[in-house]
Amino acid sequence: MEEIISKDERDIALKEVHFCKLEKIILKNMDNLKTIWHHQFETLKMLQVNKCSKIVVVFPSSMQKSYNKLEMLEVTDCGLVEEIFELIRFKESSSIEEDTTTHLKEISIDELPKLKKIWSVDPQGILSFQNLMNVQVNSCASLEYLLPLSVAIHCSLLSKLYIKYCGNMKEIVAEEKESSVNATPIFEFNQLSTLILLKLVRLKGFFAKNHTLACPSLKKIDVYSCPKLILYRTLSTRSSNIRDDKVSVSTHQPLFIVEEVIPNLEELKIDGEEANMILQVQNSSGLFTKITYLELCYFRNDDTVLFHHSLLENVPNLESLFVTQCYFKKLFQDEWRTHTQIKALSLNLLPNLEHICKGGSQIEFLQLLWVNNCSSLINLLPYSATFSHLVHMEIICCNGLKYLLTSPTTTQSLVKLSTLKIKECNSLEEIIVTGGEENIHITFISLKILMLECLPSLNRFGSSKCFFKFPLLEVVVVRECPRMNVFSEGYTSTPYLQKVQIAENDQQWFWRGNLNDTISNMFEDKVAFSMFKYLALSDYPELKDLWYGELDRNVFCNLKHLVVKKCDCLSHVLFPSNVMQVLYGLEELEVTDCDSLEAVFDVEGMKSKDTLVKKQSTQLKKLTLSSLPKLKHIWNEDPHEIINFGNLCTLKVSTCQSLSYIFSLPLCEDLQHLEMLEIELCEIEQIVAMEEGSMLIYLALSDYPEMKDLWYGQVDQNLFCNLKHLVVNKCDFLSHVLFPSNVMQVLYGLEELEVTDCDSLEAVFDVEGIKSKDTLVKKQSTQLKKLTLSSLPKLKHIWNEDPHEIINFGNLCTLKVSTCQSLSYIFSLPLCEDLQHLEMLEIELCEIEQIVAMEEGSMVHSFNFPKLNELTLSCLTNLTSFYRGKHSLDCPSLKDLNVYGCDAFNHLDMFSIEKEVQRSNDTDQKE
Repeated sequence: MEEIISKDERDIALKEVHFCKLEKIILKNMDNLKTIWHHQFETLKMLQVNKCSKIVVVFPSSMQKSYNKLEMLEVTDCGLVEEIFELIRFKESSSIEEDTTTHLKEISIDELPKLKKIWSVDPQGILSFQNLMNVQVNSCASLEYLLPLSVAIHCSLLSKLYIKYCGNMKEIVAEEKESSVNATPIFEFNQLSTLILLKLVRLKGFFAKNHTLACPSLKKIDVYSCPKLILYRTLSTRSSNIRDDKVSVSTHQPLFIVEEVIPNLEELKIDGEEANMILQVQNSSGLFTKITYLELCYFRNDDTVLFHHSLLENVPNLESLFVTQCYFKKLFQDEWRTHTQIKALSLNLLPNLEHICKGGSQIEFLQLLWVNNCSSLINLLPYSATFSHLVHMEIICCNGLKYLLTSPTTTQSLVKLSTLKIKECNSLEEIIVTGGEENIHITFISLKILMLECLPSLNRFGSSKCFFKFPLLEVVVVRECPRMNVFSEGYTSTPYLQKVQIAENDQQWFWRGNLNDTISNMFEDKVAFSMFKYLALSDYPELKDLWYGELDRNVFCNLKHLVVKKCDCLSHVLFPSNVMQVLYGLEELEVTDCDSLEAVFDVEGMKSKDTLVKKQSTQLKKLTLSSLPKLKHIWNEDPHEIINFGNLCTLKVSTCQSLSYIFSLPLCEDLQHLEMLEIELCEIEQIVAMEEGSMLIYLALSDYPEMKDLWYGQVDQNLFCNLKHLVVNKCDFLSHVLFPSNVMQVLYGLEELEVTDCDSLEAVFDVEGIKSKDTLVKKQSTQLKKLTLSSLPKLKHIWNEDPHEIINFGNLCTLKVSTCQSLSYIFSLPLCEDLQHLEMLEIELCEIEQIVAMEEGSMVHSFNFPKLNELTLSCLTNLTSFYRGKHSLDCPSLKDLNVYGCDAFNHLDMFSIEKEVQRSNDTDQKE
């Protein structure tokens, strides 16, 4: 559908139709729709447009006063939209004409990559958008500014402004040439409460010229990753020396004056540079009295560290503190002079943080705690502190933590804790330690959810013989905790718990009557490893007995990436037969610095089993082997019959001095997806091991440049005895002939040959070399049925001497020759006698002068091709005749004749061919 309402002038009745009660339209996934708005929609209040891929303009100029009642507009993911409102200012209209006021309150624009302007021109004198209250723009890469000047000046009701990921935006407000606004505009955003600017890498300011911006109601400022924007200045700072490093290259004035805007804020996000600006204000301690939410980011140097301590002490009403990408060693000072009641604390990416605080009074009212990527954190909570208000605690990627809660007093104070989540803390051994005290009763009276995920060092929840009670615990997730062998050494009570999940989705779970027995059973069955997608085997030396013993099929069922480095526990093979059968889903394998390893895959062990093994395919895509001094084989027997490695794309082998070859010959047939082969610092003699009696049927010669010495040396009679299809493409290692005499004699079974893009090749078959041998060669027949030659610029002969006396090419059915500029003819005269099965001959873009070379002293010759049914001669500018001597041509089966671009071709030859063609009812001749 291209239109909602037809524009056909004949549909006069439609012009009279009005949808008087229509207030809402939602358009989604309309791939062919080109027009959205019509006059009949003038009562509409809400319009949503999503994924309409052919819309260029949402409101065309012909409709520019028909959407006045629209209140909410949302346009999302329309790849061709360049403008939202297309406007035209008519010349006859008066300059003092009063604007038509629209009711539009909300605009939401998202994922419009080609949007250049929201309004095509400044709407002053046409339409007024003074009722705008909420404007949100996201991911519009071509948008250079948001609001025209006249719109911004009259946006006194605007309350929320969000601009995100608009990489080309330079100003928020821009002045069009036709604007008549005075030189120093005043932007009175009296209702603006929220301003969010995110990832605007070219944004320099609010407006390019001098202006006044008033936002007396602003409650929240969140500006992130806008490197060219100057956000603040102080009343005492002259504009000429504000941030000398930036102002020197920018004429844009800062957005806000610190003393005017910050005292009214309730939510503030601030970085280290902005902190330095605020420090210039006298009595800065009084600026933050209304702030309840504070986010600190990018604090790096000593000055800002000092600032953050003084700042936190002067935010008396602070409830939520978020700290991201800062370099504090300690968050709060030991002596805390202000009695704040922080309820939510989030710490993210603080690499130097060792302690949150030492006293605990600063966070004693904490209800929510998130800690993520604080790698130096030693102690999570102070030893003697109590946290009777804490409800939710989540700790992720804190690799410095060995224990979570180290004080019985602290642990027993967590009476309101309902959710505890701990993930990816590599060094964490225990959750709760009691300093050697035993027989302590610890009750988590409110805990309902306990999640322990990806904790490789965790042994148990609590080590001492404590009595743990969880009267409300209902959900326990234990995932990828391979060393957790028991929940607690003491008694554990969980009256409502009925299962232990290994995934949040509740699809897999275990239960053995109680929590302790369940965890012990999961450890014995190695359940944790079944969820692993990545495994560094050296991290788990205890796996040796399992690895070389009886391995359950499900233990590594999800493993995708395995790293084996410096594993002294290994035997002489990495994958014994029992492991081979459970790792078919593995996609990437890295093996390095394993001194004892002699083979990677124990195929021999699999073949020796009595049970019949059906051939299976592995998912292995990337294999890296490095510094394996004793490695003799990657596969200790050829795997072709029982395992298919057809998904292998990348193989890298380096510093494997005992390796003599890479692939067995049959294995090469499976490697159709191999894209990269990299071999360095190895003692290999050949990449593919040669085997007598090989069953190789298909060979792409370019894949094996190491065959050059063999190809032009002594080739065993049986080496290619089963080869049927040979492809020779871009083989720069070739000599001037493709088939030297030694290879000719072992390739009589070849049925299809393709030769392309070989710049050095002058001849395909070295008949001359065979004739020069002293031994008498009995005439032999080849099985060659199809021969394709293309882009061989130096090719002078297909056969460098006439093969008729010693080799019979009588099975040749198809011959295609193209772009061989040095070739002067195709066949020798005697050879034509053997071509009784030739069905297709196609010659294109060659410099040949004749198809059959004329021999001296020859008389009238008759050419008979009884099965030739298709002949194509294309763009052969030098071709003058089929054969220069007197001849007749008999092609009784010819049905398709295509001759074009052969201007020098002799008409007598053409005539002799045409007589034969007339016998067919299906002739296609182009000349």
